[in-house]
Amino acid sequence: MRGAQLWEQGAPGVALAFVKEGLFALSAVDSEGRELLAGVRGPSSMLGLESLSRVPARTQVVALTDATVCSTREPLEAPAALSFALDELSQVTRDAELRVGTVLSRVARFLLRYGELLAPRQRGPFSKRHVALLLALRAETFSRALRQLIDAGVVSSTLEVRSLARLQRVADGESLTA
Repeated sequence: MRGAQLWEQGAPGVALAFVKEGLFALSAVDSEGRELLAGVRGPSSMLGLESLSRVPARTQVVALTDATVCSTREPLEAPAALSFALDELSQVTRDAELRVGTVLSRVARFLLRYGELLAPRQRGPFSKRHVALLLALRAETFSRALRQLIDAGVVSSTLEVRSLARLQRVADGESLTA
């Protein structure tokens, strides 16, 4: 169910959850009380890898959409655990890539990665606040960058990509005026 919390940050790591369908936000609160969106996970992701080493959860996990998970408290066989851990490491790296570069390049990379989830005239899984947190931006800064991409004709006002090649160039760091 959208908005359902699987676990809180700091909760004892006691279970693994395999995402069958849906999207989850992984967020944390830093020592100064600021919320940080650490990432988004979808189908085929394994959540709760901390439970393998019995350390507390690094993030709070909340459903962004209706979702289905399978969970277990049983230890995984070493090869399966290693495979899921490597997949998660790859995902963490991809999440970090969303937070580097110019504001426009971050927004462009987000649209390339998650654009198909932003269906016109439907309530998508991402709020403006969630996206801004994921990209390490303020919501207002995210909105201004989106407006620039719309005004340049790269995406429509419904966020449909009009020029995939140009959006990719912006994601790679090229300016809109180039």
